[in-house]
Amino acid sequence: MNKVANKIGLIILILLTISFSIFSFVSYKETETSLMNASSESKEVSALAAKLFVESYFDSRIKAVENFGKFLKENPEFMDNREELRKLIERVSQTTSLTNIFVGFESDGNLYRTDYEGDNKVSFKHYTIEKTKYDARTRDWYKVALAKGGIAFTDPYIAKTGNKLTISIVYPIVVNGKTLGAIASNIFIDGFSKDIDQMKDSASSVITIIDYTKKNIAYHPNSKYIISDDPEAKHISSSFISNFEKNGDKSFVYNLADDVKIASCKKYDMANWLICSANSFKDYEPALNRVIADQVMFSIIFIVVIVGVLLFVTSRFLRPIGVISNGLTLFFDFLNHKISKVQTIELKSNDEFGKIGQLINENIKQIEQNVADENVFITEANSLVSH
Repeated sequence: MNKVANKIGLIILILLTISFSIFSFVSYKETETSLMNASSESKEVSALAAKLFVESYFDSRIKAVENFGKFLKENPEFMDNREELRKLIERVSQTTSLTNIFVGFESDGNLYRTDYEGDNKVSFKHYTIEKTKYDARTRDWYKVALAKGGIAFTDPYIAKTGNKLTISIVYPIVVNGKTLGAIASNIFIDGFSKDIDQMKDSASSVITIIDYTKKNIAYHPNSKYIISDDPEAKHISSSFISNFEKNGDKSFVYNLADDVKIASCKKYDMANWLICSANSFKDYEPALNRVIADQVMFSIIFIVVIVGVLLFVTSRFLRPIGVISNGLTLFFDFLNHKISKVQTIELKSNDEFGKIGQLINENIKQIEQNVADENVFITEANSLVSH
């Protein structure tokens, strides 16, 4: 560190390290912001895709229920001729997307039900108050149909048959102001869960369906959250609802169990659902870690190369200082009579160092001449004294 070139190199090394550290930090933050912006757009697209899928999944079933209901309203004789109605709903089960059909009668509370079992086979069941203690008029789906007055969804519920999360599409049969009954078809939520679960745009991405009316989760890959009073489930549903009411379908950030997540929700008005896509910020850590690792590696390479080149260049350019230093040392040895002859400084450059060397050489020659003259004078004086 006694050399000027090394000191300059050290200063440059420190400055470059600080500069590249600042550059890496700024670049990391910009990359992080870019990833977050891309994630926000991805969440909005993912939520929209899930909404479109759900709409598509339900649309054919909604139309099938509505068309069947309208047919019964236009042909009310089927509600009186129940044997013909039975044949009709069996055919509808075989030829439409409805895997099951319910027809409840206002007059006696009876229920006709068909279930499509595959291979063109349909099972039929007849429920009565007398035999099965079943009264369709007391059931929620029937009440919802009459209350809504048109095609509608029930709230999600756990069906007694199969113990599955279910939602019913309902439609009232009212002719000239007289209620004849209502029809319904059940849709099991797990029927589309596999397709929804595959809509992942990152490792922890999850599609969640929120029942906007009941303020709870109608669907989630983690079954413990579905129609549950679990604190985390309530936190998820309240976060999604409050952020949707505040920001609409724009993406937002929320916390869950010390994990920061980003999400976006779309409204499915028919069922009054929020269909949301969310994932953890941790999904982006590998990409960010790669960015910072690459920046550190390239920064180190650049610093080593730049400092090495600068040390080489400065050492080469400052080499005249060593020549001048050696020349002055020899000159002082000459003055102190350690050597008998002094050497001039040999510099071929025309820069400042060359001019300094030339100036020193001129003075060396002058002083050498003066010393020589002085020696001659002393010699002559001694000679005179001896005589």
